Amino acid sequence: MAARSYRNHSTDNPRWAAVDTYGFSHSHPASRPNASVLQDTLKSSETAVLPSIALSAAQGKFIALHCRVVGVTHALEVGTLGGYSAIWMASENPQLKVTTVEYNQYHVEVARENIKHAGLADRIEVIHGAGLDVLPRLREKVQAGTRPRFGFVFIDADKVNNWRYFQLAKDMIKPNSVICVDNVVRFGRLVDATDSDASVQGSREVVEKAGKEPGVDSVVLQTVGEKGCERTAFPGSLLRQLPNLKLLLATGTQFEMFDLAAARELGIAVVAGAALARNVATDDAVLKGVTGWQSGLATGLPGLTLGTIGLGRLGVAVGRVAHLAWGMHQMAAAVACLLTLEFIAAKLFKAVSKEELFSSADIVSIHYVLSDRSRSIVGAKELEHM
Repeated sequence: MAARSYRNHSTDNPRWAAVDTYGFSHSHPASRPNASVLQDTLKSSETAVLPSIALSAAQGKFIALHCRVVGVTHALEVGTLGGYSAIWMASENPQLKVTTVEYNQYHVEVARENIKHAGLADRIEVIHGAGLDVLPRLREKVQAGTRPRFGFVFIDADKVNNWRYFQLAKDMIKPNSVICVDNVVRFGRLVDATDSDASVQGSREVVEKAGKEPGVDSVVLQTVGEKGCERTAFPGSLLRQLPNLKLLLATGTQFEMFDLAAARELGIAVVAGAALARNVATDDAVLKGVTGWQSGLATGLPGLTLGTIGLGRLGVAVGRVAHLAWGMHQMAAAVACLLTLEFIAAKLFKAVSKEELFSSADIVSIHYVLSDRSRSIVGAKELEHM
């Protein structure tokens, strides 16, 4: 068992990332056959607003090289995200088939698109569902002989269930195979037995039990490099120095940097703010006015209606995120032609006039290249309808 650490970039040595960049430019230059599709996968995942928590390029190649060295023909992954690590393994090993399990439906859709773009849909199978539901079914098939055993397992999912995933994976592997459990160090909080955070406790459980499991040899490996949490840590020692702090608003749901137990003890609310939109125009006017202070909170997105003008590649991508991530209703004016079959079949967009769109939509997203033709597509007349 191996693991890397999420770190706080404020304390990282900048040479770590520099070494990754230098080393990777020589060990895997842009001329390699899979270099462009891997970069496309990262860009696509970023455009789709997926969390930036995939492996680094160097770490991705490391697990791919491991599979090559030991001749792995079937690998299992728990936690697909955008498919980056699965694409690394499959693109570096023509003989390898990857089965990857992902709970989040939106991540599944993004990953499948990335895998299709990489030309690997025939060798990477993405299964949608919770790991604790999917893995027992896979185990039944493996033990019945209808699925081959796995020669490598990569676990990078919810940390609470680390040990259960490990146990299920152990029942499906060949002898002398590696199970890699990612991100168990937890900013070093792994060593604190009093830390009540569920992810820390789940990481401690897998480390301690794997060390005692018959037939298993394990190691916890800390790494440094370009990848980190990219967020500032708020340990209990810091929170106790901030007596007036009442709210920590995160721009996502990755809370590893917060000491949640200390926050509860101190009455500090920790809130995920992923589905919010800033009131840009109103706040701008307030800041330029007399008080100079923001007067309200951001606008919640779930259940609102998004009006999209221009359904090209970016317009469709925004609509996909709004619908799958936040359940927003969709309408579109000036409908272009890049709707996927999935979107057409699901009827996610309602085609309307610009007047109806601006009268009915809570939020309008415009996706046109500025030109003489598009310069006047939205003006005072349209804005009066809002």
